[in-house]
Amino acid sequence: MLDKAEVAWRIEALWDDRADAIQLGYRGRSKEQFDQTDSTNWGTDPLHADYLPVLMYLHSGVWHDRHLAKGRMLGDVLVSADLRALLSENDPEGVHFDPVELELGDGAVVSDRYSMLKVPRMLEALVPEKSSVREFRSKRTGKVLGWNYVKNQPPTLNREVIGENHIWRLPNIVPTDIYVSDWLKTEMDRRGFGPFKALPAPLD
Repeated sequence: MLDKAEVAWRIEALWDDRADAIQLGYRGRSKEQFDQTDSTNWGTDPLHADYLPVLMYLHSGVWHDRHLAKGRMLGDVLVSADLRALLSENDPEGVHFDPVELELGDGAVVSDRYSMLKVPRMLEALVPEKSSVREFRSKRTGKVLGWNYVKNQPPTLNREVIGENHIWRLPNIVPTDIYVSDWLKTEMDRRGFGPFKALPAPLD
């Protein structure tokens, strides 16, 4: 049960390859059209139907056999069909999936291996007074805009705000980060849906 867990987890896909090993494009769209698209919220917002499917050109690398992998752009997270099924079954309201096609180095196109994970659920669960964070203020107004990690330590989270949710993001500190419940992380481990980086976030 979630109310018995002591921690949640900040999870991150591993990327052992060079950043230029992958290029991003869209089928049927010119470079000019692609350059005009708004990529600021790709990590959270579903893509418009005109932009689908996402096409990634994979010229080298080992990550394409993993269940959780990074895409080309900041915030892009790719999940396997098996991991997608786990997320859809246990927390369907917290996730959205954009279709992805992988074009491999030999020219083969794989359309059923990955989906791009979007986590639109934002929870105001940060407990700043118990977390290793510092305020991020506007230089013009002095208003607190959010928080930055100190030494990249996951923050303490409010147990009641998280409730029974299994996957979410935090709107006020690095919103591209993905957090999951202890149950979901344990289930991912049990099913061998790794490797991935996981850091514990205490619950208060």
